[in-house]
Amino acid sequence: MTWYRWLAERIKDAISEKPTSSNHERKRENSRPETQQIIGAIENVARSVVGQAQANRDESSSDNRKNRRVAWVAVVVAFIYALVAALQWFEFRRSNELTRQALNETRRSNELTLRAWVVFKSSDGPVNIGKEIKNRARLNFENVGKLPANNISVQKGHEVLSKGTDFPELWDYTSTPSEAAGALGPGHRLVTDFDFALSVGQLASINAGESVLYLHGEIRYDDGFRAIRSTTFCGFYDPTRPADSQVRFCPHHNAAQ
Repeated sequence: MTWYRWLAERIKDAISEKPTSSNHERKRENSRPETQQIIGAIENVARSVVGQAQANRDESSSDNRKNRRVAWVAVVVAFIYALVAALQWFEFRRSNELTRQALNETRRSNELTLRAWVVFKSSDGPVNIGKEIKNRARLNFENVGKLPANNISVQKGHEVLSKGTDFPELWDYTSTPSEAAGALGPGHRLVTDFDFALSVGQLASINAGESVLYLHGEIRYDDGFRAIRSTTFCGFYDPTRPADSQVRFCPHHNAAQ
């Protein structure tokens, strides 16, 4: 704001110009007080304008500082709010995951307690062995669970292995024919006849104790949990035992899933 200085200088220059005649001198002398008042008024106005402008600048600078402080406070508050919201979200997600796991564990526990369990119990009566064409064993299963076992199917097989050779823990029953056995209620038993053929050489080796006859298979069924269950079973023929317990459990391949 230097415009008022420029205006005052121009007025002073005009007043200080040398007169060209005595009349001019007299006019200048007569107008000097009035001119000085004008100049003083202009300077006062200019000073007032400059002072107001300076005050406005100071006020504007103060407002800017206040606005910056307010902006920083707003940024900090927004950051804290976002951080709290993020922590709450993570905690909510963690809580949901824990709840889901607890529900799954509860469901799993209920399923294990209430589901159907069909297991291999024993062989009822003696095993009729000694014929080359047809031999028979009667296998006994029981549902030890609390729900009925539905749509039962049985797959059966037999193997003659050298003595000292254990039956494999896993066996593929994909190509083994299945036999439908209906449903089995809790605490009820399922008896199925197991017919199989042996060669003369196998019969001789089994009776001599050189080979072992394994009777094995898999039972598949479903229950109220809409899950497909399976039970693998395995027993081996021991001719040295009493007639009512000649089929003994294999050390493995007897599992209910």
